[in-house]
Amino acid sequence: MTKPPSTTPAPADILVETPEYRSGSHLPTVPAAPGERALDADYIRRLVHAQFAPDSPFEELLVEEIADLTRRMRQDEHRIGRILRARMRDIVEAELYRSNANIPDPRDRDGPRQRALSNAWAYGSPEDRLQAEAIITACGIEIEAVEARAWIASAKALDQLDRQIAANRRQRARAIEDLEALRARGKQQAIPDAEEVS
Repeated sequence: MTKPPSTTPAPADILVETPEYRSGSHLPTVPAAPGERALDADYIRRLVHAQFAPDSPFEELLVEEIADLTRRMRQDEHRIGRILRARMRDIVEAELYRSNANIPDPRDRDGPRQRALSNAWAYGSPEDRLQAEAIITACGIEIEAVEARAWIASAKALDQLDRQIAANRRQRARAIEDLEALRARGKQQAIPDAEEVS
């Protein structure tokens, strides 16, 4: 059975090259953040440029700002996920040690069985996660309780990231409003006065 072709565009296909001010080749790309691949930052930039399609250098600057703020929001959302997964992994591992449950030996052992199981649940593929969750639940550990404890234990860090995301979202909305206002002014200037027409 053959796999149907993907309809998701490749990063290079998202932005068709047009005149120089549209390609953004004269401007630096949205910078990658520490720990982020430059390709990911450029992918977000291409998506934002494809969505807003700037028509002038001023629009290009605003779209670059929108792309940078989008990248920051996505990075902070990713950080929240990483913090929670790490905290949940630690809680599950501690609970497994405390319960002293009989855990089946994983195929690819990564240290003690408790560590291997908690890592599979937090970072594994969807299949590995489901299998690990079944074992963890069988050991008497409630996943919902683990998630709640992880949120409480990470509240300070998550609150800071939430504030950063909210601030970037507000700034991004203002940049989009500025872009729309700039385009509206451009359309008004393109319409001749009624006296000139008559």
